[in-house]
Amino acid sequence: SNKKSDLYHKISKTLTDKFESIAVEDLKLKNMTKSSKGNEQKHGKNIRAKSGLNRSILSASFYQFVAMLQYKQTMLNEKLFVKVSPQYTSQICNRCGYKDKNNRKTQSKFKCLRCHHEINADINASENIEQRGLESLGLGISLQDYKSESLSNSDSLEFAS
Repeated sequence: SNKKSDLYHKISKTLTDKFESIAVEDLKLKNMTKSSKGNEQKHGKNIRAKSGLNRSILSASFYQFVAMLQYKQTMLNEKLFVKVSPQYTSQICNRCGYKDKNNRKTQSKFKCLRCHHEINADINASENIEQRGLESLGLGISLQDYKSESLSNSDSLEFAS
């Protein structure tokens, strides 16, 4: 719709005006909208809810927004833009790098089982996406390098803010 397109243009302009580099998850729509019907041996669960979620994902036009964002960032503003793998961004601790599916007990809460760092799960994932983007663009120190350097200098696993 025109309202949605107008909103996407406004948001993408605001973001590209504000940031020198932008990283987004390289989401695969096909994987996100798989059917939950199952097969003859194993029937799907919550089929009605899953089909509603699929409709919402498809109507959100995420790819239209990302395309606008990428175009404005790279072509109009000559700034940096990268798509990064979304794999495990919600399970990896952005402080110590420990990956465990049990780090994320609920949709909104993240608590690392190793270093006990607690944070909103979406913020944790976004910081992992940011780190991957910086690494991918060659603009940041890798988490592994940071951890090695921090541990050799002290026992702290905290990032400087």
